[in-house]
Amino acid sequence: MVKKVCRQCLSLVLSLLIGLSALTGVTLKASAAEATGGPKVTDLVLLAIDKETDNQMSLYAGGIYESCVKLSAGKHTYTVKVNGSAKAADVSVNVPAEENVYIRYYSRGSSDAAAKNNTVDSINNAVHFKTSATLTGALGSIGTELNISDWVPNDTDGDLDYLGGGRYSKTFKFSATKSDVNISYKVAYNHAWGYGECGSNVETKVPAGSTSFTIFADYLQGICTDSIREPAINIDQKDAEGSNLSKPAFTTTVSLIGTVRGSSGTWDPSAAGWDFSQITKNLYVFSKTFDKGTYEYKVVFDKKYKYDKIAENISFKVDSDDTNVVFLYDASSQKLFDTVNKFNAVSEALGYQFASAKVIDNANGMVEFVFQEAPTDKISLTYAPKSSPEKAKTISLSAEKDASGTFTSGNLFLGDGALDYIYFYTVNGTRTLDPSAENTYTYNNENYSNYTRAAFTGRAVYVPGTLPGKSWDPASNKMTYKGKGLYSYTFKDVPPANNYQYKITVDGTWNENYGMHGKSGGDNLSLDVNNQQDVTVYYNDITHLSVTSLNYLFVDPSLSGTGVPSGTKLTDDGLTGIY
Repeated sequence: MVKKVCRQCLSLVLSLLIGLSALTGVTLKASAAEATGGPKVTDLVLLAIDKETDNQMSLYAGGIYESCVKLSAGKHTYTVKVNGSAKAADVSVNVPAEENVYIRYYSRGSSDAAAKNNTVDSINNAVHFKTSATLTGALGSIGTELNISDWVPNDTDGDLDYLGGGRYSKTFKFSATKSDVNISYKVAYNHAWGYGECGSNVETKVPAGSTSFTIFADYLQGICTDSIREPAINIDQKDAEGSNLSKPAFTTTVSLIGTVRGSSGTWDPSAAGWDFSQITKNLYVFSKTFDKGTYEYKVVFDKKYKYDKIAENISFKVDSDDTNVVFLYDASSQKLFDTVNKFNAVSEALGYQFASAKVIDNANGMVEFVFQEAPTDKISLTYAPKSSPEKAKTISLSAEKDASGTFTSGNLFLGDGALDYIYFYTVNGTRTLDPSAENTYTYNNENYSNYTRAAFTGRAVYVPGTLPGKSWDPASNKMTYKGKGLYSYTFKDVPPANNYQYKITVDGTWNENYGMHGKSGGDNLSLDVNNQQDVTVYYNDITHLSVTSLNYLFVDPSLSGTGVPSGTKLTDDGLTGIY
């Protein structure tokens, strides 16, 4: 029978493929965000021993999930399920004596034919696991004090602690060093050489006055490093003294706190059972399933220091029961994410596939919303100023003609001022947030993605040509931005002549230029001047059309009638000639 499930060992090994191609963003369901095809960061991986209760496996680097269970002597079976579907069913293990048995699921596949649907255990597939990890090397006076022999791989005084997911770590404490101590070391596995230790010796200098260092090794990811070589972890604090904290790498505990804990120990920083797993030198991961509802959280460091990088608690809304939420803390940036609000950030950091989405700030002040999904999907965008949610507009997104599954809102002009908009997508009838957004916003108990942009003040637009000034210099005659995409430049005392010609250039080069009918790289625009006078050239950077004071008349027409609001004006901001 199962004696107990080791929560500390129930470690789910989630994947870290830092350096995965930088897709711009991800848009996934707020209730259960998913990317198309392949393993997803929110996959729920469960383990059942002897057909008893399912327990959630823990996620580590490399797309690996792992659990540790203490089994009594005798025959047992286990089943691993992913999102309710059995990956390895009723696998039999014969345990010679009571011991911890490790069960691992490779979500990205295993080349071992003996792995049952990418699932292995430490009894049937011992080659996948290590029985020990040992610090050994030339440690100088520190090694003498710690009683660690030089380069002896089976010296148990150098043994590290197993953390799950292929990770071992231990902090070694010693008397303060009187001077710098140069050390050279490796981490040996299985108390012998030749079981996967890193190739070159690790060389480092322990500074004078040091009283400890921490070793961190991950045989699955090929990592062997220490708290001296790696940068310290900084923790911003807004306490009375205003001091911040700096902790050596691999020595900080990060714990989840808030209503995510349920009714027990909700905001108690000392409560056990809510610690993240440190899967790399900077990334910490925790995952849990939630029922439908709204939750708040932050993290606490070393059971006492608050997360003060942002003032407010982070909230998220779950739309259906048994939704797996993955939380990620990145110590390098001090950013805290979850897969409801920031599916993209968590997926990218952990090397998982995600659908792409992005909000593009175009150089001309326009905004474009882009979403990646199956080409046959129906997708709409609902957006509104955050100050006036009741003014929301909904538009259908158009699929690109190349059938790539890219949908776009087209270029939208939302104004020249600073923008603060809320929005969401609807994908085949399902309300969907955009986790590539930096922020979310809650209105009437609904979460929205939040888009912000500083005020747009125009860009560098010029009028080169044969009008007075440097002839065809792409950086001559800089135009003034008037707002709503409109630019102007006035040439003074232009002599009479036929067939003056000009074009519009951007940023002082010919790389981007516009001519007749607003065409990129189009023919020169021309005009005749009958008598000496000032000539103003107008250009709209949205339509790319250009007119002059000689061939275009600006008017201010009003519209009145039954049901027409007072003061309604007709406009032609695009210089089309149609108001």
